[in-house]
Amino acid sequence: MLMEDDYNHRWTFIRKATKGIYIFFKILLYEIPRFLFIDGAWEIIKATSRGAVRLYDAIPPVKEWPGIISRAIISMVKGIGRFLVALGKGIVATPKVIYKTGKYIVKHTWKGIKAIPRLVKVGAEKAWSGVKIIATWLKDFFLRFHSFVLTCLYECFIVSTYSCLRDRGFLPLYYPSRYYQRIQENPPWNFH
Repeated sequence: MLMEDDYNHRWTFIRKATKGIYIFFKILLYEIPRFLFIDGAWEIIKATSRGAVRLYDAIPPVKEWPGIISRAIISMVKGIGRFLVALGKGIVATPKVIYKTGKYIVKHTWKGIKAIPRLVKVGAEKAWSGVKIIATWLKDFFLRFHSFVLTCLYECFIVSTYSCLRDRGFLPLYYPSRYYQRIQENPPWNFH
């Protein structure tokens, strides 16, 4: 791609770059401080002055103050009276609520205690049935594969262990061949 490098092209590039820099610094150095120190402060002063004017306008004339105070005292006395009546009702109702709550807690605790033996019985029945299922499965497995499993165990552990012990000198080197031959031909666990 061939780029034109003439006078106009360079000034366009410089003009666009300086415009972006100008906008950035205008916002950073002019708009943000103006908002914080001039516009924001002015809005706070206006809102405060409006609130003060409303507060001043809300104050009634002095000749109405006795009526306002008397109504406030009457209302306060009525409120205290209602509070005391409600407090009395609450105090009267408290023993009944405590009795009902205690009865509910005891009743449901007793139901839970009565349910424990049944739950233990059901749990024991389920555990026993699981043990029976596993035992049946193991019995079937060993009945199908007992000769294969026992032969493998014999070949893997007994023969290799004896030869290993004999090679290390723990057993005598002479092993009666007729006895070994008899074990090989008819292992003691072969019940066929």
